[in-house]
Amino acid sequence: MKHTRFFVYGTAVLSGVMRFVAHPPNMTSFLACALLTGAYGKRRDWLIPLLIFFVGDLWFGIHPLVPVVYGTLAIAVALGRSFLRGGCQARASWLFGRTFLIACVSSGIFFVITNSAVWLFSGMYPVTSVGLIRCFVLAVPFWHRALASDIFFSILFFGIMFLVERRGRRNYFSSIAKDPVA
Repeated sequence: MKHTRFFVYGTAVLSGVMRFVAHPPNMTSFLACALLTGAYGKRRDWLIPLLIFFVGDLWFGIHPLVPVVYGTLAIAVALGRSFLRGGCQARASWLFGRTFLIACVSSGIFFVITNSAVWLFSGMYPVTSVGLIRCFVLAVPFWHRALASDIFFSILFFGIMFLVERRGRRNYFSSIAKDPVA
């Protein structure tokens, strides 16, 4: 549906614009945008959040862990495609419960992969088990904000999409009932 793709593209652009607005550290909507793109976008649409994120990175600066971050966003798109696809046909409780769970899982995957990359490649920590533990312990205060924003924006985006598609279906079926010949 046209309004579905418009909303997916709109959330991607909104997520990109929000990077330029002052916000608390790690409080972004990009992971939620990636989940939404996976669930509702077409197959080639997985590039949308990555391209918009890349434009922001060109402005803010490219860092050595960009491929790792983009890889985790691609994993979030795949999780959205695998577990949240076709959500508007489901009951609201099923959709919101599953959205909450997948947002938590994708946030955890992002946390583990990106912090493992920081531990391995940044030189900030010794490449030992003690260095890995230290890296993760020092990253936890930043993750609570990321987790909270991933859950909030995922439920917000999927909730809006649920309502838009539900209303669109209701309007479609009511128009058929009024004029069954059309």
